[in-house]
Amino acid sequence: MCTHHNMLNKLIHTFILGVAFFAMPSVWSQLTTTTGLTPVQLVQNVLVGNGVTVTNVSYTGDLKAIGSFNGTGSNLGLASGIVMTTGTVLPNTGLLGGQQGPHGPNTNGSAGVDNNTAGNTQLTNIAGQTTFNASILEFDFVPNSDSIKFKYVFGSEEYPEFVNAGFNDVFAFFISGPGFGGNYNMATIPGTAGTPVTIDNVNANSNSSYFVDNGDGTSAPQNNSSYYIQYDGFTVVIEAKAKVQCGETYHLKMAIADVGDGAYDSGIFLEANSLKSILPVEISSTLSKNIFNNNTSMAESCESATISITRDASQASQTLSIPLSTGGTAIEGVDYSSVPTSINFNPGQTVVTFNLDVFQDNLLEGDETLKLILDQPDPCGNSNLITLNLLIKEIAPITVSLNDESILCPGDAITLAPTVTGGAQPYFFNWDNGQVSQSISDNPLQTTNYILTLTDDCNADTVTKSVQVFVPTYAPLQVSTFGDTAVLCPRTPVTLLSFTEGGAGSNNYVWSANNQNIGIEEQKLVAPFETINYQIKVTDICNNTDSAILELKVLTTVLKIVPGEDQVICKGEEVEIEVAAFGGLGDFTYYWPHSGETTNKVMVNPLQSKKYYVRVADGCGTYEITGTIEVGISNPNASFNVLSTEPMEGLPTYFKNNSTGAVSYFWDLGNGETSFEYAPNATYSPWGNYQVVLVAASEAGCLDTFARQIYIKPEFYFYAPNVFTPDNDRFNKVYKVSLIGSTAFHFVLYNRWGEIVFESFDPDFSWDGRYAGELVKDDTYVYRCFITDLEGKKTIHDGFVTVLK
Repeated sequence: MCTHHNMLNKLIHTFILGVAFFAMPSVWSQLTTTTGLTPVQLVQNVLVGNGVTVTNVSYTGDLKAIGSFNGTGSNLGLASGIVMTTGTVLPNTGLLGGQQGPHGPNTNGSAGVDNNTAGNTQLTNIAGQTTFNASILEFDFVPNSDSIKFKYVFGSEEYPEFVNAGFNDVFAFFISGPGFGGNYNMATIPGTAGTPVTIDNVNANSNSSYFVDNGDGTSAPQNNSSYYIQYDGFTVVIEAKAKVQCGETYHLKMAIADVGDGAYDSGIFLEANSLKSILPVEISSTLSKNIFNNNTSMAESCESATISITRDASQASQTLSIPLSTGGTAIEGVDYSSVPTSINFNPGQTVVTFNLDVFQDNLLEGDETLKLILDQPDPCGNSNLITLNLLIKEIAPITVSLNDESILCPGDAITLAPTVTGGAQPYFFNWDNGQVSQSISDNPLQTTNYILTLTDDCNADTVTKSVQVFVPTYAPLQVSTFGDTAVLCPRTPVTLLSFTEGGAGSNNYVWSANNQNIGIEEQKLVAPFETINYQIKVTDICNNTDSAILELKVLTTVLKIVPGEDQVICKGEEVEIEVAAFGGLGDFTYYWPHSGETTNKVMVNPLQSKKYYVRVADGCGTYEITGTIEVGISNPNASFNVLSTEPMEGLPTYFKNNSTGAVSYFWDLGNGETSFEYAPNATYSPWGNYQVVLVAASEAGCLDTFARQIYIKPEFYFYAPNVFTPDNDRFNKVYKVSLIGSTAFHFVLYNRWGEIVFESFDPDFSWDGRYAGELVKDDTYVYRCFITDLEGKKTIHDGFVTVLK
């Protein structure tokens, strides 16, 4: 059953899909609908076919939920008829975008409109839930035979999400009358014992041969082609049938409604002229060419018809003769060939045919009608005229509109596209160049005549049309150059001139030299350094080209200079720089911008590396050449520091070389030693101050000196053992310390109670382990030693002594 939970899911799904398709463009659908007909017109003029008389037509529901449709070119399966929905038959879009009606393409997985109209009691009883938005078309009818039938398609947006998720939107065709109660439903699955057509009964898994999967609103090709209708799923064309009693009055109620909520539309499509009571005889026509695409409109003098009279197989055992008469405005023997006066069936024969031709009467009388009328009583015993209405249409003469054309340039593309009216389509085109399409393209090189011969499908009219394409003739394009061809000095300005004759005009100019484009002017100003060939290429509007070459000679050679070599000097030094000139016209002039000097040699003494520029001109004076000489300053920087934290007398002292810009080094280490190493070490004695000097030399031989005074501390050493064994053996019988580099000494030894057990001011003392004449007991003792070194610096040294006997 469709619960409130399902209803909420539908609303959420509707919102999400609506947002997803908000920005999708609208597409004109092949399925078209209209609400322009009244319910009576829909039944009487659209739905009803042969053998049925209809009265008392009524409709209940929203007026936008019912209308007529044309399904030609769509995947619906029905060409035309009536459509009834639970929402709308119009191509509406919602507030969030997305299609709401049945029109394609299928770009919305939840299309629908809630009309807020009432449901229907009979449909509610079938569904077992409340129904909404019911559309009900009902009428009385009298059949002219013992059966009634019509064709339909049922579709819904509730496919596929709500298959077997609860009872879904419901529809039914209720028939009542003799032999029926009021709730007999004609909408059943063929070949079953009355199983109704529903979403749960006809889908991809159940009775799938009757189901068409039409996508989910997001999948291709259904969402991008107007060939597909909107509904996510629908049935194939199904025929509803019922046995009735001839001549009795019956009531047919066609109804559809939403179930559980008003979301997601469903619809039923009823085929035009399919509501029929099966008659014993029917008449139909098949046209030889069917030019007007309806099998009832015949082209005058162009086609023939095969008239078929068919009787019901149940009557085939009897001989049958049926009178045939004609009517309408057409005249037999003048407008059409003669027809038989009766149709005769032999036993076992169900179809009788004859041919009908239409003639050209050469009268402009407009369309004419022809009625073929069979006088055959219906199964109820009533007089029954079975009529086939044919229309004989005149074919207007063929007219071809095709005008002369012209092109600007020989070889330009031209398309000849005649406009054709009259005749009977399709048309057959035959051009004198062998092409057979309606429009042709060509690239004529000269004025050309084209002849078209046109016939129509009837071959009753042939038209010949001639058209000329004018192609202009131009004199050959020629370009020439003139003006100066020699100059004395390089870089002398010269204007190159050109003159163009012939061609189609609107010329483009391109000057080039040494395979490089240099301008697009008709006249070009140049100033070459040396003799050079200039080419001008001219192209007219028709892409014709011509070119010419002009050699411009420069009589004087190009001025050249050779700057002197770059120099490297020591800071503060002075050096001479120079430039040499050759070629040109002679009478060279020099100019050094840094100083204003005008000779080819100058003295410079920069404080840092510097580039010097010189400008040289010759006697022509038409240009100057600039040269550059760089004078670099070689400026080494000597520097070092001592790596040892506190250099000490007699121990190696290490140096770190921090010099830059140098390649060799000389060290005066201050102790009488020298070194050429990058970073040497030295030993000093006695202690005191020493002067260390580093001289760093650059590659150019420039020197820099750095001196630093270092202090060498006096030698100092103190060691006190931590274990003492006064046990009368030969080893370690007395306790001593080692000391180097002191001027004062005081040693004190304490027991664990802070009592002094030994004390001495002599660094060469020896203690035998006795206190007050007795050996001390085994224990750990603490010493404190006060020492003054050679620099007068006083230090205190603490430690432990373990006595073991």
